[in-house]
Amino acid sequence: MSLNILSQKSLHNQLMFNGYYVPAKNYGGPATSAENIVETCSDSFNFFIVAANHDFGDSTPFEGIKKGWNKVGRANVLYLEKKNYAFSILKMISLIKETDSSLIHLVGILKPHYRWAAIIACNFLQKPFLISPRGEVCEEAFNMKKTKKKIYSNVSNFIGIFRKGYFHATSTEEVEGLKKNFKIKKQKIFLVPNISLPSSQKRNYFKEKNKLKVVFISRIQEKKNLKYAIEVISKVKSIVQFDIFGPIESQEYWDSCKDLINEIPDNIKITYCGKLEPKSVGRKFMEYDCFLLPTISENYGHVIAESISNGCPVVISRNTTPWDDADKKAGFVIDLSDPDEFVRVLGNIAVMDNDNYQTLIRETLKYYKDKLIKNDAIKGHVNMYNKIIELGSK
Repeated sequence: MSLNILSQKSLHNQLMFNGYYVPAKNYGGPATSAENIVETCSDSFNFFIVAANHDFGDSTPFEGIKKGWNKVGRANVLYLEKKNYAFSILKMISLIKETDSSLIHLVGILKPHYRWAAIIACNFLQKPFLISPRGEVCEEAFNMKKTKKKIYSNVSNFIGIFRKGYFHATSTEEVEGLKKNFKIKKQKIFLVPNISLPSSQKRNYFKEKNKLKVVFISRIQEKKNLKYAIEVISKVKSIVQFDIFGPIESQEYWDSCKDLINEIPDNIKITYCGKLEPKSVGRKFMEYDCFLLPTISENYGHVIAESISNGCPVVISRNTTPWDDADKKAGFVIDLSDPDEFVRVLGNIAVMDNDNYQTLIRETLKYYKDKLIKNDAIKGHVNMYNKIIELGSK
């Protein structure tokens, strides 16, 4: 399949390096972000995506993909083996020319990998490039293994590798992280919220009084704070069903979680349910009373948006996501320093009868609809891309 068949010639082409893309299901928010961008902005741009030919944490190649460009939804995707993903500068120049790209979009900032080769190629070809850190520069995330990251940022700043780039932040915390750690000038940063798609499904759910069904859907690793979730769940006095979904990214961390699970009281049932297909996540939220995610840091939190959009109230941590304004509108937002408040809130949801719970569902859906209208993220992305292309042509 030739590129001119895949493209609408009247539109600018954008070449995106996303690490992983559909059908990957273990990569979380960055894969969802990319898919949402493609599906909502393809009337304005042709998207060419370079991604691994396997899922995150799994070396088995996807079934049904072919060599060269694949049509996936509204995107043109080049799936590569890991050994072929470390582009040389010459290969990167060739790829940018092949796709006739007006903008190169790099997801992630902390690992040089192919990114530095892409940046050097862009500078050589005088093409603008955009970097989306996807939470890597948020304070709590950056502070994990901070010494290594600080050395990298200092080296990057010294050689000026990002000097000609533009940056996409989805929160004010990301803006501050870019300025602090990579010395990026404010005028080079576009603050645009991530694109979240509303659910097309209607939620029909009956809440049982004095019982609580809680779900955790996320990668199982330290940043997502599952241990904290288990600790607060174990102190709720009602009958609780707590189901955990997500790929085990850190076996050591999961082992420590299992140690806690072995000590829970008899009124609590905790079950690890494995991984979920991305297309199944929305429907899964409709089976629970609330979504518990006491995360340490999220640049956006697509899974939070998906919970709210499906009418499932959230119980999340304060000052760690852009969703603090959901408090008492689409659930509850609580300081991690106050685990007793998590227990109290979960206990209050448990004792709700169905009538009160239906009110909470309606408030959750209203909050999400209002937030979508306010953010207008799709228009923000299109304007951002067009502005960078315009600036890059000068």
